[in-house]
Amino acid sequence: MHLSAFNHLRDDLLRTGETDDESNIIVGDFKFNSLRLFQHADENRRIYLALAGKRSGDLFLKNMSRQMRDLVFRELQTYLPENRKDSPETEAAAHFYVSSLITMVTFWLDNNLPLSPEEMNDLFRKLAMPGLEQFTSISFK
Repeated sequence: MHLSAFNHLRDDLLRTGETDDESNIIVGDFKFNSLRLFQHADENRRIYLALAGKRSGDLFLKNMSRQMRDLVFRELQTYLPENRKDSPETEAAAHFYVSSLITMVTFWLDNNLPLSPEEMNDLFRKLAMPGLEQFTSISFK
């Protein structure tokens, strides 16, 4: 997978669902669309698996992680008061969210879990969103 493929995915990650049809699932107030990453990994399963554990894969994952952290960091800033927007805690929250997401995608693929992208995303959000909600003091759908 070339980095340009991630640029397209990066744009998709900030699109929220506005309908409830199967191709565009509502993801709630938090605009970072984690479902799209699970779908992308599912659509490109062989490539994701081939990259895992390889140097080129490490570089790809680090770049993807950094870009996703930037997206999540900016998204979190929209929910925080001015004095918390650029805090180390906000950076840590973005890092936690993205690291957890990448770990869940990798765990799902490496273990060939019999769950759909939607089921994995639901599980991920059940685990990750309470932390972001507590951090921001905002309840996300």
